[in-house]
Amino acid sequence: MSDNEVSPPDEKAPALRRAELMSRSLAETARRFRMSKRSRRAFGTGTFRMRRHARLFRTIFMVSFALVVVAPTLTAGAYFGLIASPQYVAEAKFAVRTGELPKIDGMGALTGMPLAKIAQDTQVVTSYMESRALVDALEQRIGLRSLYSADDVDWFARFDREKSIEKLVKYWKSMTDTRIQIQSGIVDFTVRAFSAEDAKRIADTVIELSEALVNDMNGRMLRATVADAEREFERSAERLSRARIEYQKVRNTEGTLDATQQGKALGDLITALQGERLRLQQEYETQLKYVATSAPQMRTLSARLGALKDQIAELEAKLTTQRVSTAADSKVLSESLTKFAQQDLERRVAERQYAVAAAALEMARIASERQLVYLATFVRPSLPQESRYPRPILFTTLTLLGAFTVWAALCAAITGVRNHMA
Repeated sequence: MSDNEVSPPDEKAPALRRAELMSRSLAETARRFRMSKRSRRAFGTGTFRMRRHARLFRTIFMVSFALVVVAPTLTAGAYFGLIASPQYVAEAKFAVRTGELPKIDGMGALTGMPLAKIAQDTQVVTSYMESRALVDALEQRIGLRSLYSADDVDWFARFDREKSIEKLVKYWKSMTDTRIQIQSGIVDFTVRAFSAEDAKRIADTVIELSEALVNDMNGRMLRATVADAEREFERSAERLSRARIEYQKVRNTEGTLDATQQGKALGDLITALQGERLRLQQEYETQLKYVATSAPQMRTLSARLGALKDQIAELEAKLTTQRVSTAADSKVLSESLTKFAQQDLERRVAERQYAVAAAALEMARIASERQLVYLATFVRPSLPQESRYPRPILFTTLTLLGAFTVWAALCAAITGVRNHMA
């Protein structure tokens, strides 16, 4: 084949190559265009701006931020900074103490806490400071309701004077603070008012009323103690009087002052007579060896021995229940001794009880002259120089943080609803 026949295919080859490259280029461009459109569509449908109801949710977020965060913060700042009335704080510190020497119990030795009695009295005083009884007393003394409902106090902070006493007690608790230091038993009392003079006046009156409460508790305890001691003393005195009367009756009935002494005297006399009888008996037996029984001296000794024997028997009969005398007024000393012993025992017991009751009454009267429990106030209320409440910056910042927290929680809930709807 000649060169002229071969050259045409060589001329067509570049054209086919170009057509093939053009076809591939168009296909690649079409593929890229399709992929770019799909990606833009997917990206556009996935953003917050292009989602369904995006504008509605954006409006909700903005409105909720204005209502939940901005409005409360501006309101709090305006109120605390411009409208709120200043509040002054008066403070007092005291402790409840006893007049007795301190005794450390087992729990106090382990924990260092005060005695249970002192802790109980402290709780009584602090409970009284939050009670209606104190509010009633303050109302009578200083007009508590009028102090907290003055016209120059802002509307949000002042008390409505038309409300009931129960509402006033609740308002009083919100204006006071009572704290107890467990280790030392010290009570820290603070009260707020809308003027420095009112705060000090209220605090002074509360301390006075608390001291009056403690003094009343002392008086009642002492009166009860003395009354109990007096009743016991009267009972013991009555018993002693009856015992002495009965003892005197036994003396008159038995006809002797002291049966014990009489019995001892009779015993001594019987012993002496028995000794005399033994001496005469020995003398009689000795003379009987030399003298007949019919001799005058022997008859005399025999008569003396018989008289001694009868006398001893008579005396012994007085000491025992074996009577030899038939006289109607003859007394048996053993019976008298029994009666005297019973009455003497009753008299001695009554005298002992009377002495104990008299000592207890004297101790109760001595205790009544000193305070068993008293209020030791070591920090008296003083006139405050500047108001402590409200604190505009602090309270406004706290309002902002609280409102923002609520708004964040609300946004999280709205976002969850939106994702569920998408």
